[in-house]
Amino acid sequence: WEPMRALPAPSGRECAPLEHLIRAKLHELDAAGFVLGAQVAVLDGELGEQGHWLCDATCGRIGVCQGMPITDKTLMPLMGASPGPLLMCVLGALSKPTVSGKHISLKTSLGQLWPDFAQRGKAATSIGDVLQQQAGLAKPFPSDISTKAFCSEARLEEALAAAPCEPEGEGLCPAIGALLAALLKRIFARKTSQEALCAALESLGIPGCISYSAIGPNGSVSAARAGRQPEEHVTMQRIYEWLEEKVESLDVQAQAGGAARRRWLSWHQLGSEKPWITDPLLINRGAFLGGHACISGRGLRASAKALCQLYSSDAVPSDVLQHSLVPARQLHFNSQQEWWEALGSADLAAGGWQLFKFRRRGSEEEVFGYGYADGSTSSLGLRLPTASVAILLSSVAKETRHVGRELLDIIATHFGLEVAWPSEPPPSLPLKASRTNQPGKTAAAATAVANPKPGETALSGVGSSSPSDTRTADALQSELKKVEAQVSKLSEALDLVLPGASAAICRKGPSSPPPGLAGFWLSVETE
Repeated sequence: WEPMRALPAPSGRECAPLEHLIRAKLHELDAAGFVLGAQVAVLDGELGEQGHWLCDATCGRIGVCQGMPITDKTLMPLMGASPGPLLMCVLGALSKPTVSGKHISLKTSLGQLWPDFAQRGKAATSIGDVLQQQAGLAKPFPSDISTKAFCSEARLEEALAAAPCEPEGEGLCPAIGALLAALLKRIFARKTSQEALCAALESLGIPGCISYSAIGPNGSVSAARAGRQPEEHVTMQRIYEWLEEKVESLDVQAQAGGAARRRWLSWHQLGSEKPWITDPLLINRGAFLGGHACISGRGLRASAKALCQLYSSDAVPSDVLQHSLVPARQLHFNSQQEWWEALGSADLAAGGWQLFKFRRRGSEEEVFGYGYADGSTSSLGLRLPTASVAILLSSVAKETRHVGRELLDIIATHFGLEVAWPSEPPPSLPLKASRTNQPGKTAAAATAVANPKPGETALSGVGSSSPSDTRTADALQSELKKVEAQVSKLSEALDLVLPGASAAICRKGPSSPPPGLAGFWLSVETE
C-alpha cells in the first residue's frame, strides 16, 4: 500500500500559491496512507469566461492493484456526485425544445415524457418535483432486484416506473441520478444514457471529458478504480459489524414474510439486504469501464478539470440558474450513514442542487456554493461565487472520508471563506439507518465492553451518547443487558458460520490461551 507520492511542484510550469498548498496537503495525506487516487482542480473566473487555473494537482495511482499514476486526464468515479453534471445538462435543456419539438418546464409532468412513470400514484409528479428530490420514490428498489437488473438501464427504469408513490419527506431521493438520466434520454430521444449525455454536452458546447465509459479516443482505458486499503487483520469490532448487518438483514426479511412477497426498499434497506449492489466498488466492473453497461444514476466519470469547466460554463441561462439556486428545504439526517451521504451539508435548492454553506472570514455573511458531493469518497464538485472547485478521490474506506473536507478547507481559506457546516456527524446520531431500534449502537457498545480504551473501564461509554451525558446505575445496567443480549445473539450466529469460533480463536497473543471474546482475530485464523 504505497501510492505514488504527490510531487512538490509540477514539471515544466509554474504553479499558483494555492496549488503549492494543495500539493503539500496531498503529500501529507499520502504519507499517512489516506490517498489512493486524487485530482484537485480550481478554475477561477466568472461564468462563461475562460478563467485561469489556480490549481491542477494530482496524486496517487489508478487502483489498489494498478501502479499507473493518476494524471489530470484520468477519469475519476463520481458515484454520489454524478447527479451534478446530469442536473446541469437537464437545466440547460429546459430552455430549448426537445428533439421532438416539445416545450417543457419545471411544471411539466414527467409522465408526458415518460408515460410508464405515471402509475401507482405518480401521475402528478412534475419535473420540478424530480429536481427537488420529491418524486415520491423513497423506496424505489424491489426486493427481488438482482445485480444484473440494477446495472441495466432499461430494467432499472422499469423498476422506478413500477415503484409505488412514497414521499421522501425530509430525506434524499435515492434515485435522483437515475431519474435525471432517464429524463435526459427522453429530452434528447436517445436509447442510452451515454448517448444522451454526449448529445447534451455537445448541444451546450461544454468542453472536457465527462462520460459513463472509460474508453479514451485511442481505445485505451484511462480511469481510476474505486478502492479501499486491504485489511491487515480482522478485529472483533469488524466481525461484530458484519454479523450484525447479516442478522439484521435476516430479521427484516423474516418480519416481511420472506422473499416470496415483493417489497419495495429504500437505498439503506437495499444495502442491508443486498450489500453487493450498493457497494461502491461495483463501479469497477469491466462492463462499465468498457462502456457496455452503466449505472445511470451513479456511474459517471470525469476529470477534475472537465468538471470545473462544466460548472464554469454559461450553458444554463442565468434566469434558470438563479431560480434553481433558491434554497428550498433542509434535509433531516436520521443516522450518521445519511449524514455522510451528503457530507453533512443539509441544504437543498429549488432546482435540485446541493447547497454548501460558507461564511466570509471575519464576518457572519453567508455564501452558498452549489454542486454535488459523494459520501463514500468525500469527492465534491461545486461552484463558488467566482470559481469552480473539483476534489475527486477514489478511496472508499471510512478512514479516508475526511480527506475531501480538509482539501476544501484550504481552498475556502484562499477565497476568504470558511466552511460553515460541521466536519463530523453529531455523536448522538445512530451509526446507520435501520428499521430496528437504535441501529448500530449495540456493535459500538459491544466493542467498548470488549476493548475499552486505556484509562476507561468496560462500562465507559455504554449507554452514553456524549461525554456530558450522565445516566443512573439502573439505566447503565439496562443498557449493559441489551449489549450482552446482542453479543450473545451475534456469538450464536458466529458459531453457525465457524463452529466453536467464539470460544476458540480469539486470543490476546499467539501463545496465550483463548480467554473468550476479548482481543482480535488474525485474518489467517478467520480463514
